Amino acid sequence: MKLPIKTSIDLGRNHQDQQVTAGNDADREEDVLEPRGHKVFYSTFIKSFNIILIFFLFLFPLFSCGEGEEEAAGESDALILIEEGDVFATTEITAPSEGVVTVLNRDDTAHTITATAEEGSFVASDDFDVTVAANSSALLTLPLAPSGTIFFFYCRFHEDSMSPDGGTITIE
Repeated sequence: MKLPIKTSIDLGRNHQDQQVTAGNDADREEDVLEPRGHKVFYSTFIKSFNIILIFFLFLFPLFSCGEGEEEAAGESDALILIEEGDVFATTEITAPSEGVVTVLNRDDTAHTITATAEEGSFVASDDFDVTVAANSSALLTLPLAPSGTIFFFYCRFHEDSMSPDGGTITIE
């Protein structure tokens, strides 16, 4: 025999008398005892999340596109290309001081872009030296130098077997 039990349940803002019958299943008891505040919280959270998502998807790109036409210091579109068969396909480039030059190696062997003090010399200077693995690319960061400075480069691994022997990078 099930006996009705009269209880008072605190639901946050008001008190309600609820009649709970002994032997109710657990799901029904949770529905009666669970406060309603969580639904308001989740609803507010979802609305806030949607507003933030809309901002980043649509409005943020509008604010971040106003950088203008000038390149920032150190940015460069300069490229040194090494073709198959130990060939420097790019032998003369210009780039900004402290700029970044992309070195693209399409050869099956590794190469270097190594600075030298004078044209035709295979004695490395301390200005820059970057190794580029076979069929890959690397970034070369140029040193701080005044406009008009010319850096000569060669491949340390292949020295005079490269065609041509090396190249130049002129600082803008």
